[in-house]
Amino acid sequence: MASRARTAQADPHAECYCRAQGRQFGMGEQVCLRSPEGPRMARCVMDLNVTSWRFTQDPCPDS
Repeated sequence: MASRARTAQADPHAECYCRAQGRQFGMGEQVCLRSPEGPRMARCVMDLNVTSWRFTQDPCPDS
């Protein structure tokens, strides 16, 4: 009897998140991070199957 090769598939229900400042952030959440242009808002995104921060053009809100 021939055996079937199994392919690894990502769980579509897996919880992905980004980390910053000692915290976890869900996909789409934004946080103020330091960048070469100074503090900027960054959004947690999926980039080539890896979570990553993508800087936006928005400055961080003043507190």
